[in-house]
Amino acid sequence: MPVVGFSDDFVALTAVLSIWSKYMTPSIRARAERKLNKLFPFIK
Repeated sequence: MPVVGFSDDFVALTAVLSIWSKYMTPSIRARAERKLNKLFPFIK
């Protein structure tokens, strides 16, 4: 049952992303978007 092993990882990542999103300001979001556009210019 490999799915069970991934479900706890998914829950942990979801929790971290929800906590982290509360502290992300618009300037952080803009910096991240600029960096991602520089690293992956073909994805818009």
